[in-house]
Amino acid sequence: MRKAIILSLCMCCAVALQAQEAVLSLDSCRAMALRNNKELKISGTEIDRAGWNHKVAESQYLPRVNALGGYMYSARKMQLLSKKQRKGLSSMGTTASEQLQSYLEANPQLAQALSQYSSLLSGLDLPLNAVGMSIVDAFSTDTHNAMAAGVTLTQPVYMGGKIRAYNNITHMQIDLARNAHDLDAIDIIVEVDETYWQIVSLQAKLKLAQQYLSLVDKLESDVTKMVKQGFQTKADLLSVKVKVNEAHVTIIQITNGIAINKMKLCQLCGLDLNTPIRLANEEVDNSADYQALLPQEAVMQARSNRLELNSLDKAIDIYKEKEKLVKSDYLPHVALVGSYLATNPAVYNGFEKKFKGDFHVGVMVTMPIFTAGERKYKMMAARDETDEARLRLAEAREKIELQVNRNMQLKQEAQERIVTARKSQDEANENLRCANLGLQENVIPMRDVIAAQTAWVKANTTMIDAKIDLRMASIYLDKSMGTLNYNYNGR
Repeated sequence: MRKAIILSLCMCCAVALQAQEAVLSLDSCRAMALRNNKELKISGTEIDRAGWNHKVAESQYLPRVNALGGYMYSARKMQLLSKKQRKGLSSMGTTASEQLQSYLEANPQLAQALSQYSSLLSGLDLPLNAVGMSIVDAFSTDTHNAMAAGVTLTQPVYMGGKIRAYNNITHMQIDLARNAHDLDAIDIIVEVDETYWQIVSLQAKLKLAQQYLSLVDKLESDVTKMVKQGFQTKADLLSVKVKVNEAHVTIIQITNGIAINKMKLCQLCGLDLNTPIRLANEEVDNSADYQALLPQEAVMQARSNRLELNSLDKAIDIYKEKEKLVKSDYLPHVALVGSYLATNPAVYNGFEKKFKGDFHVGVMVTMPIFTAGERKYKMMAARDETDEARLRLAEAREKIELQVNRNMQLKQEAQERIVTARKSQDEANENLRCANLGLQENVIPMRDVIAAQTAWVKANTTMIDAKIDLRMASIYLDKSMGTLNYNYNGR
C-alpha cells in the first residue's frame, strides 16, 4: 500500500512537471529565435537607418531655406570722410570769410563798393560752419552696434548628377541592409536547427544508453549466477561491472549534454535559460522526402537565390554610382539663390538706426577649371573599387559553387550511411541475439557477448548520427542554394 501511494505521488509530480514544460517544435523555435534575437533587431534598425538616409537623399532635390542673424560691436565707428575733409567742412564758413577778406584787401575798390554789406558778410562764417558740420554729421555713421537678419533660399538646378547618384546609392543601401538582415536570419535558423537536432540526437542516444545499461545489468546478473555455479570466473564478472560503470558514466554525460543544449536553445529562443522545455520531435527519423538535384541545377539555384551574390551585385552598382559622384564634383553646379537681408543701421535712406532690407534673386554657377590632376586620380581610384567588387563577385560565385557541390556530397554520403547503418543494425541485432543464446547455453565466452553488445550500441549510434547528419546536410544544402525558408511570422 505504501509503495502504491509513493508511486501515485511520483506519477502526479511527473504529470505536473510535464504540464509546466514548454513543448517546442522546430518551427516554433525558429519563430521565437527570429522574434527575440537581439542581433536581428540590430540589423532591423540598420534597415530603418538606411531608409532614413534615403529620405535625406531625396530631400536634396528640394530647396533649402535658412535664416541668419548677427550682431557686432565695433570699438570705432565708420567714417566716410577723412579727417582733412571733416575739418575742412566744419570750418567751411571761417575759411570762406578769411578768403573773402583777403580778396577784398587786395581789391580796395570792391571793398569800398561792398562796405555797406560788411556786417552781413562778416556774419556768414557761423551759418556756413553749421552747414559744414551738418554735412560731416550726415557722413558720420554710428556703427558701434551693427545688426543684420535675413532669410536665404537655395534651389539646386544642376549638380552634375550628384543628387541622382546619391539617391541611387542610398536606395541600394536599403537592399543591402535587408540582405544583411535576411542573412542574419538564415544563420539564426541554422544555429537553431543544429541545436534542436543535437538535442534530439542526444535524447535518442540517452534512450540507447539506458537500453545498453539494461543489457549490461542483466548480463551482470546472469554472470553473477554463473560465477556461483562455477561456469564463469570473477574476472569475467569484473569485466561486466566495468561495462556497467561505463554505461552509468555515459548516461550522465549525455544527460549533461542535453541540459546544456536545452539551455542554449532557450537562449536562442529568447527564453530564460532554466525554462523547462520538451521537444515535439523527440524521435529521429528519415521519413522526410529529400529531393535529389543535379549539381548544375543546384548551382543555378544558388546563383539566382544567394543573398551574398545579390549584395555583391548591388555593391558593384553602388561603386558605379560613386564614380558618378566623383565625376559630378568637376561638372558645373547651377543653383537659384534668393534672399532677404535687413541691416541696422540701414543704408537705403542715409544711415538710419532702424531695420530695413531688400530682396535679392540670382543664379550661382560654379565650375572647376584646373585641379592639378585631382579629377583623374579620383576617377581611377573609384574605377579600381568597382573592379575590386567585380573580382569579389567572381570569387564568391566560385566559392558558392564549391560549397553547393560539397554539401550535395555530404547529403549523398549521409543517405548512403543510413543504408549501411540499417544493415549494420540488423546484423548487430542478430549477433546480439545469438550471443545471448550462446551465453545461456554456455557455448561462447562472455567476452563475445560484451563485444556483441558494444557492436549493437555502435550500430544504433551510427544510425542516429546518420539520420541527424542527413537532416543537417539538407539544411546546409538549402542554405548554400539560397532556398532555406526563413520567413516565419512567429507563433
